[in-house]
Amino acid sequence: MVTLKTGVKLKVLAVSGSPRIKSNTEIILFSVLKGAEDAGHPTEFIKLNDLEITPCQACNFCREEPGHWCKLNDDGKKVLDKTLDCDVLVFGSPIYMGGISAQAKAYIDRWYSFKDKNRITKLDRDRKVIGVYAQGAKDGTYHRLFETNERLFNSNNFAYLGSLVTADYEVPLEGSKLLKKAYSMGFDL
Repeated sequence: MVTLKTGVKLKVLAVSGSPRIKSNTEIILFSVLKGAEDAGHPTEFIKLNDLEITPCQACNFCREEPGHWCKLNDDGKKVLDKTLDCDVLVFGSPIYMGGISAQAKAYIDRWYSFKDKNRITKLDRDRKVIGVYAQGAKDGTYHRLFETNERLFNSNNFAYLGSLVTADYEVPLEGSKLLKKAYSMGFDL
């Protein structure tokens, strides 16, 4: 039996950049969400591959005036709104060709609208983020990519809580050290 934590309830949003169903990325994401749910936090899961997200057009509308956000009215805008509304983001992507997936990149590129014309974040409150990555390469190969993503998140007032990575095409199995850590990160929010 799980004992619910008392206190502040955080909105936890998991965003998956994986195009695959039941992907390694999503196995880890759902373990984090299960931990958060068991701790009493409301959760939501978004699969970017199921959405129509227009890539950033670099029109700079979002940076022209204070209060301007992305003017593209598509599924990407809806995900950005949910990102702004969450307290904790669990961002997940497989690593393809040395970077995050095209789906995840389209989402992250739309974060351009989170900065003003001086490249200072417009986000007025602190949030948290957990990075989830699945890669075919050996563990440690893409640590610089994860560090780059950490800097992006931190620059937008998302405190980086850490990365959860599966390497060598390893499928995260129930009871594995990685999934236990993922569950704990969600539960301990």
